[in-house]
Amino acid sequence: MFVKPRHEYVIVWMWDNMLRFCTFTNKLYGINFCFPKFGTPLNQKFGKTLIAKDLKIKGGYLPGSNVSRNLIAYSNIYWAKRLAGAMKKPVGVLSAEQINFDDIKNWGEISRSGKIGSDKARKEGKPNESIIAINPGGEETWQRLVSAYGQPNCPFIVMNNSYSTSYDLGNRKGFEEVYYLKRISRGFVFVSSYQLILI
Repeated sequence: MFVKPRHEYVIVWMWDNMLRFCTFTNKLYGINFCFPKFGTPLNQKFGKTLIAKDLKIKGGYLPGSNVSRNLIAYSNIYWAKRLAGAMKKPVGVLSAEQINFDDIKNWGEISRSGKIGSDKARKEGKPNESIIAINPGGEETWQRLVSAYGQPNCPFIVMNNSYSTSYDLGNRKGFEEVYYLKRISRGFVFVSSYQLILI
C-alpha cells in the first residue's frame, strides 16, 4: 500500500479548483491563460507509452482525454492488473477514483471492475473472489469494505490509499501493511516485505 501525505491532497484540491476557474474563464473570455501546455513531458511519455498502450485505452492518451486528466487513477488500474496476475482467481477491482471503466479494453487477469459503494459492484460479486480496492478512503472504512465485498479466505487488498487518518507508520485497524512509501518530517519511510528503510 502506498500512502501519500495529506499536503499532496491539498495541492490536488487547489489544482482541481484552479482547473475549474481556468475552464470557466476560458469559456467566458475565450482566453486560456492558465494552461499553455498539456502535461509534463514525463507524464505524457508515461501515459502514452505505458498506461494507454497496456490498458488499450479507447482513443489513447490525448490532451483532454480521461486518461490524461486522471493519470493516477488509470495508473492504479495498471498496477492492480499487475497484482491480479499473482492472486487467487477470480479478481475484482473496485475503485473510488474518476475512471470510465468502458475506456479500458485490456483487463488482463481482472474479471470485473466497479465503483466502490455502488449497488452494481455489490451485486456482481463472485464466489471465492479476491478484491483489490483502489483508494477506498480512510482506514475506518476498510472493515466495512471487507464486509461488503470480501469473501472468506480470499485476499482483500487496499491499494494506493491517498491518505492516512492516523499520520502514524502503519494503521490502527490491524490491517497488515506490506508496502508503502510515507512522508515523514525528515524524509520518507519505505516499507516493503517487512523491511523498514528510512530515506
